[in-house]
Amino acid sequence: MKIIAISQRSRKRDFIDLYWLCKNQEPVSDILQRLPEQYPTVAHDYHHIIKSLTYFADAEGEPMPKCFFKASWPEIKRFFAREATQAARKLLKLN
Repeated sequence: MKIIAISQRSRKRDFIDLYWLCKNQEPVSDILQRLPEQYPTVAHDYHHIIKSLTYFADAEGEPMPKCFFKASWPEIKRFFAREATQAARKLLKLN
């Protein structure tokens, strides 16, 4: 799952893949809520996972992979900054 990959390593290609998935299939908050069901034997550190969605330092130096859809790296970073905030609020039931 891409969200786990991002929480373990910050690769630009993983951010791009998750961006496409979230824009076209499932929001970040739904993915987070599905984690215990999909990985029942793993303890999930939601704070770390959400924080990793906005940690771009490791990915910054990587070249932009070839995409088959229109998206820029700044646009992807803005998207995850918004999504991380919304997902945290939903997870904490602040909405």
